[in-house]
Amino acid sequence: MQPKRYRETKAISQSVLKAIAKSPRKFEAYQNGTMEFEPTDAMDLGSLVDSMLLTPSEVAEYFVEIPETGVLTSNGQRRGKAWDAFEEANAGKTPMKIKDFETARLVVEKIKLHPFWLQLCDKGFVTQRECYWTDPITGLPCKALIDIFPRMPASNNWLADLKTTENMDTFEAERFQMFRDAKIDDDGILRSKAVLDFGYHAQAAWYCRGASIANECTINRFFLLVAEVKPPYRVKAFKIADEAMLLGQIFVDKAMEGLADRLLKNDFSELGENEVVTISVPDWAFK
Repeated sequence: MQPKRYRETKAISQSVLKAIAKSPRKFEAYQNGTMEFEPTDAMDLGSLVDSMLLTPSEVAEYFVEIPETGVLTSNGQRRGKAWDAFEEANAGKTPMKIKDFETARLVVEKIKLHPFWLQLCDKGFVTQRECYWTDPITGLPCKALIDIFPRMPASNNWLADLKTTENMDTFEAERFQMFRDAKIDDDGILRSKAVLDFGYHAQAAWYCRGASIANECTINRFFLLVAEVKPPYRVKAFKIADEAMLLGQIFVDKAMEGLADRLLKNDFSELGENEVVTISVPDWAFK
């Protein structure tokens, strides 16, 4: 979970940057406090896995098990005053079903058996490392909260982030791995639409840039440790390719320049917001 200082520091984060690149109005609302990024159930489960693995001493501070009886009806609905009393007694905590805790514990056990995790443990790391810096081009304040940070960054040029997914096949892309000739591309790179869809290349660029500036060293490798939260609970490790990192850097530069310009002009208007725009299906639908 986000430390209090990090949460309260008004600065640009990678998640905010990706959101406002799509909607300047969202940034305006974020800045004036009328909008917050609400977590989904999937994000809550991911946060629980994160906490159990990276900050186990804080699990009870941020999460609470929903009792099997008393506060829920037989069909799982919240039971009026009983639920209100439960929420009040656990204010500030995220209520999670018992099965979610069981899933998270199972996933954490799987992660701890993965060779990449064992390798990280051998190298030594700290968790939930806060980084703050000033963007050298725009002068805007920036921040990042890095899941897994090397204990000696000057001699280790890597960072790692924990991700959860419901389906590893969707994350990796379509691959028929039962076939004897199944292989990654000839250049040794796995092509994943998820990296682009979720902006992991931009996150990699943002984290490496910020960590390098904040720690006055060069960090240019970014790893994802991805865990599946449904059977068969697969765990895999991925390194963001240099080419993807470069694309992420281009995105970050353009987004930051655009943000600085809008802040200077105090203009957060969006294309088409005051007119009627004709909309249709994507080009590929006609092929």
